Amino acid sequence: MTHTSIVLLGLGLLVSSLWAQSPTEYTRRSLLRIASGELDAVRRELPDWLARYPNDPAILFLHAATLSDAQQAVALYERLVRDFPRSEWTDDALCRLVQYYALRRDSLRASQFFEQLRRDFPTSDFLPLAWEVLRTTIGSPAETPPRKAAAERYALQVGLFRTRELAEHEVERLRRRRLRATILEKLWQNQLHFAVIVGDYSSREAAEKSRATVAAQCRCQPIVVERP
Repeated sequence: MTHTSIVLLGLGLLVSSLWAQSPTEYTRRSLLRIASGELDAVRRELPDWLARYPNDPAILFLHAATLSDAQQAVALYERLVRDFPRSEWTDDALCRLVQYYALRRDSLRASQFFEQLRRDFPTSDFLPLAWEVLRTTIGSPAETPPRKAAAERYALQVGLFRTRELAEHEVERLRRRRLRATILEKLWQNQLHFAVIVGDYSSREAAEKSRATVAAQCRCQPIVVERP
């Protein structure tokens, strides 16, 4: 067998292996690859998947997750929520929409998507994160206790998990990205959760200035929270 034949055979096996995956399987693995720094590789593969599965919710979600233009990504998330309201990707898309509109202080849209998430996916792991985003951005001032400015410390929360094991896994992932993260216990809906936070800032403004840098490193949407 010639060298060219071996190369072609290898490529054929690689393509066959790629298409042996379902759109959902491919999306799950691709999101892990993106978290490991393989965003460009996933972007190169994605057009073939879009051509083959133009209306699959998993591929729509992955497409949105690879876009650098936030408005284009939001348009895809909204399409997914509208056209596939019960897919396994919809609660994640709703959470990302809550984050997007809350961080832009669009309280109406953020609240609408949050209520849809809470109504349609009451046990979703994304509910605590969406709630925390609302609370720290556009929450009612009446719900916020008085603060003492001299004692305030802030951090960037990059995740909220139901188990410590999941939180520790996220801390390790962030460590590989040169981010020093810690775990903070939080009560949400009378249940113990585990928040993963990064940084220690003396003011909310300082934390906000670091948010874009941390977001690029963790490939997530961090929110500013108070440290205990």
